[in-house]
Amino acid sequence: MSKKNNSALKRMLGYAWVEDKSIYFLCAIYTLAAIMVPVISVALPKVIIGYLTEGEALVSGIVRLALIFFISGATVYFLKEWLLDYTYPRITTLRIDYIKEQAVKLLTMDYKYMEQAEFFNSRERAFESTSSNNNGVEGIFHKLFELPQLVLIVLALSVFIGIKSIWILLALILHIFVTTYIAIIVQKYQYKRKEELSKKERRVS
Repeated sequence: MSKKNNSALKRMLGYAWVEDKSIYFLCAIYTLAAIMVPVISVALPKVIIGYLTEGEALVSGIVRLALIFFISGATVYFLKEWLLDYTYPRITTLRIDYIKEQAVKLLTMDYKYMEQAEFFNSRERAFESTSSNNNGVEGIFHKLFELPQLVLIVLALSVFIGIKSIWILLALILHIFVTTYIAIIVQKYQYKRKEELSKKERRVS
């Protein structure tokens, strides 16, 4: 299968794998740390309550447990935030590599395309996709980096909600399905009218 037949998301993931495989490893460690943060917060009260109900509890024992959980939680949270900040410039580097490839293509393409408004209208979104840290290619990479931990947390909450009430879970699933379906329709419509939208945006700017 050629690259053109692959989705943009698959091409981006493959590009990240080729350019910087360590991002995947950092993402795995970040996911584990991000999941551990709420787990530690939930486990602390349960452990202390269990300690108080087992027998004669000592104040020193409660303080010791609280310190252990506090240090563990602080360490995991620091690791989570550090990994997020450490990976940020590496993801920015991926966007800069895209910009370099765009520059090479612009400098080596036939001159006749430089005078065609249709050419720039059809590729305006491609230029915009590498123009910022918060959206476009880099914005998607940042969201993908945080996506695994969000998916795992949502799955865990779904199981918990499903145990309590299957109807609430079904309502949430239906809501997610409908909003996702609408978002896909809007995205397809925007892509279908991309040249017209780009032309209007270029006139405004």
